[in-house]
Amino acid sequence: MDYIPGGDLMSLLIKKEIFEQTLARFYTAELTLALESVHKMGFIHRDIKPDNILIDRDGHIKLTDFGLCTGFRWTHDSKYYLKDGHTRQDSMDFSNEWSNVPMKTLDRRRMRDANRHVARSLVGTPNYIAPEVLLREGYTQMCDWWSVGVILYEMVVGSPPFHSDTPSETQLKVINYRKSLRIPAHAQLAPQTTDIILRLCCDQHDRIGSQGGAEAVKQHDFFAGINWENL
Repeated sequence: MDYIPGGDLMSLLIKKEIFEQTLARFYTAELTLALESVHKMGFIHRDIKPDNILIDRDGHIKLTDFGLCTGFRWTHDSKYYLKDGHTRQDSMDFSNEWSNVPMKTLDRRRMRDANRHVARSLVGTPNYIAPEVLLREGYTQMCDWWSVGVILYEMVVGSPPFHSDTPSETQLKVINYRKSLRIPAHAQLAPQTTDIILRLCCDQHDRIGSQGGAEAVKQHDFFAGINWENL
């Protein structure tokens, strides 16, 4: 495996607290390219968060952790990091909650085929998980773009938009994002930054990327000046 000595994005967030928008644009652009690659291979990452974004010796990122454990379990104990501002959050996986329910082989095949393009398991990290995942509405690769919007918000504002004292309160805020998602005036964000956050953290059918995929995301004014070929 590659040696990645730069730590992860969460460590950098804890250290810097708030990124200048040019730095946030750089990391968001590289994350966009990483997701474009993942999605082209037909996968949904489902656990995009700063902890899973590693930084190499040259300052570029590598997206990691493509395998959530089966069954509901905590992947690590993050109590140490529970404080105001940036906090590490544990990943959840409810994907096997019905695994013990008897089901005929043919029924399993029918269910698998019916859901081939729409995932329904509850996985992810409370601060970064998309509302359609929490609501079990059925979700696609669009849920990853929601997480990108949340991470961008955290980079430029200084804390996640839906952070609360408990995971359940965080999930409630995510579900009610139309009321809870607010960009504070003190952040003094450029209009393009505010716009892309709101276009990523919205209903999955309206989310940027729902038409045109990663290419539509890359064409947003927020990324003006980014040389995608040489990034």
